[in-house]
Amino acid sequence: MYYPDVEEKLGLILNAAVSTIKVKANDDGSARLFTFCHKGQQRNYLRLWINPKLTIIKTSQDQEISIYIGKNLTEVEKKAQDVSAWWKYMITLTLQVKEDVPLQAFNSSCVGISSVKPYTVQFRIGNPDVWYIAYVIAGVLLFFWAPVWSRNVMIHYGAGVSVGVLASVVLLIFILQRFLPQKLKAVGYISMLIGGSASLFMLQWMSTRIQDIVRDNWQYVLGYVIVTGLVSFALVYRYGPMKEDRSLNLLQWLLQIIGLALIYNGTQIAEASAAIIILVVSAYMFPATRFNKLKQRFRYKFFPPKPRFLTEEEYEEERDRATEKALEELRQYCKSPECQTWKVISRIKSPSKFASFVEGEDHLSDDDYHYHSEYSHILPHGDYDDDNMSEIDFRLTSP
Repeated sequence: MYYPDVEEKLGLILNAAVSTIKVKANDDGSARLFTFCHKGQQRNYLRLWINPKLTIIKTSQDQEISIYIGKNLTEVEKKAQDVSAWWKYMITLTLQVKEDVPLQAFNSSCVGISSVKPYTVQFRIGNPDVWYIAYVIAGVLLFFWAPVWSRNVMIHYGAGVSVGVLASVVLLIFILQRFLPQKLKAVGYISMLIGGSASLFMLQWMSTRIQDIVRDNWQYVLGYVIVTGLVSFALVYRYGPMKEDRSLNLLQWLLQIIGLALIYNGTQIAEASAAIIILVVSAYMFPATRFNKLKQRFRYKFFPPKPRFLTEEEYEEERDRATEKALEELRQYCKSPECQTWKVISRIKSPSKFASFVEGEDHLSDDDYHYHSEYSHILPHGDYDDDNMSEIDFRLTSP
């Protein structure tokens, strides 16, 4: 919806999903305060990722704009009247390049814009907002992959280089501030002591100035980042990545906390974010395999299955599996220091056959298999006489 020029009005209630408002300036050249209010949408879980916002389009790049945020029109006007000249100057410096102003999704919120020049405002309700969905997806991936990424060497090198570059920037700022005049530093300290809002405005103003410096001198900035990055990479390569389990666990927990923070800020409804976090943590603490084991244990305890006899094929498979497992355990025991090798060899008839078995060969030779299959075919089960059993024992135990 397009609104014509608003001249005599002091504010406007935004209702349409998409609106364009053009605000004219005062004829006398004074700053005009115009307030935009949004009642908020009805609270609904289908609007998890809704994002109403104002986009300010200035008539010139150097246009100065002051923004006041409140719950209603009266609160916005009161903030605009009570603000001091110095404070208004700080707001103007901080917000002169700001274009997007977020609004409350489900509560009433107002934004007052003061400027001596005309400007245009676009109101848009994004549903869903892509960034909110990206926050949730990134948070879930980061939380589940934190155990792997925290032990990835490439992640260690990347984090080390990033920390090195940031630390060098902080060190450079600390060195440069020692050359600043005492009066300028005193102003900075006073602004920090006034309150958190003043500190925030100061930091935003500094970030704006830094962006201008980076844009005008990007070659030097790029060279500085490359040099400090190479130095940081060399230090990480020299001392190596983290190897201690406690350090790796701390890094893993840090990544998981960041992932949960992304999930919490990924929706407009705090209860929905908390529910997603609970589901993610529960799925991490109780994975599918553990859940299946608990389900099977519960089912067998209260609904035990009826016993079933094995078929002949199942019995043969279980027999072969158990025999192979027992032979492998015996082979490993014979190789272990617990086995008294010389004492065992002195008691057996075929040491060479025993040595071959320990080295991995079969416990029966081809002749043993041949005679066993021959007598098993001739005699039924349980009908072996003493002579036949003696001959079989002789064949099986002969070298």
